[in-house]
Amino acid sequence: MKPTHMVVKACIVAATMILFWPSTMVQAASGEGIRLGFFFGGSVPDADVGNVYRKLVDDGVRESYSAARSVGTHFGAKLRIGLSESVSLQGTASVNFFRNQEQRVVIAGVTVPTFLTSSSYVPVTAGAVWFPINTVIRVGLSGEMVYTYRSVGVSSNTDEIKPYVNLGNVDYSTNDVGAALGINVGLNILGLQPHVEIKKIWSNQFVRRAGEAEIAFTQISLGILL
Repeated sequence: MKPTHMVVKACIVAATMILFWPSTMVQAASGEGIRLGFFFGGSVPDADVGNVYRKLVDDGVRESYSAARSVGTHFGAKLRIGLSESVSLQGTASVNFFRNQEQRVVIAGVTVPTFLTSSSYVPVTAGAVWFPINTVIRVGLSGEMVYTYRSVGVSSNTDEIKPYVNLGNVDYSTNDVGAALGINVGLNILGLQPHVEIKKIWSNQFVRRAGEAEIAFTQISLGILL
C-alpha cells in the first residue's frame, strides 16, 4: 500500500475514533479548548535507542536528534480537546518510515545474499494527556491506545534472494493493536503551542501473531498546536 493510501486510511480511523468520543465531553471542553497540530521528527526502533542516548550524553542534543532521524523519520497530525485546565483528550495519526534496513539471513548453513527492507508504520492513537505543569511552560504526560498499520517490503537485491527466501514472508502488511506513552514540553506563545515530544509506541502490545516478537519504536518530535 502506498504511503498516501496509508495516510487516508489513518485519517479515516482517527476521524472515527474522534466521532465516537462522548459528545458531552466535546461540549464540556475547557482548558485549552480544541486544537489541531502537526509534528515531525525521528523514529528510533528499540534496537537503536541506546545509540541515540549515547549521542545525547557524548555529543549533545543536535547530534542525538540527527542520529534519530538517520534511523527513521515520521510526520503526523494531532488533535487535542480540553476537558479541564490539566487534562485533555488526544488523538494522533502519523506515518513512520524505516528505509534501507540491512538483513542477513542464514538458511541451512548457507548465507543468503544481504538485502535491504523498507518498513512503514501508520499508528493512529486515542487517549489523554495530563499536564502537571501548566503555565507559560507546559509539561504533559500522555497515555494512548494505538492501532498500527504496518507494511514491509524488500527494497534491494530482490532477484538475488528469490532462490533462498519466500518473498511473501518478507513483503507483507499487518494490522496491530498496542499502546503508547509520551512526555512533551511546550510553550504558550501568542495562542500557539510549539513543543517537543518523546513517545514510546508498542505497536503490537495486545495483538501479536504466534512467534512474533514485540515491536516498539520511539518518536522524537518537534511540533506545534494551533
